[in-house]
Amino acid sequence: MLTGALSLLDANLSRATVDLLCFDIGNERFAVELSSVDEVVDAAILDAHTLNGSMIGVLRLRDGLLPVHDAQRVLSVARTSAQPMALMFTLSGESIAVLVDSAEAALGVNIDSLRAPGAIVARDNVLKGALKVGKHWVGLLDATALIESFRNIALLEEPRAH
Repeated sequence: MLTGALSLLDANLSRATVDLLCFDIGNERFAVELSSVDEVVDAAILDAHTLNGSMIGVLRLRDGLLPVHDAQRVLSVARTSAQPMALMFTLSGESIAVLVDSAEAALGVNIDSLRAPGAIVARDNVLKGALKVGKHWVGLLDATALIESFRNIALLEEPRAH
């Protein structure tokens, strides 16, 4: 759950380690703090619809429906998997899912080597920087900013009353 989640990306922390959830979208690898993700599920139970914004359908989960968003609208990378996974987040009491190609945990990652993004990329605050996790460079994302970006897209694309 994102509400009140501790951000280990604070510039005052040094030699910190963090548990990450790494995920792939197309040929790109991203990560968020593991504590910001509620759950990861197989998205095969997705009811796809043609919807506005980044929302592409709903996920039937237990006794409810969860809005599902396509990360391509925010991250500019297209999914390639025919069997995606859904990362579930909750922000301010609202839960959503984001489709990704695959996901795996990376525990105890040292964030000392975090490289800040360029000024143009950093303007939306979604990308916090890049760091090496194992053999791969990973774009470290701020989960709260990511979810807020989906909300903003939906608000911008809502039909307006005349």
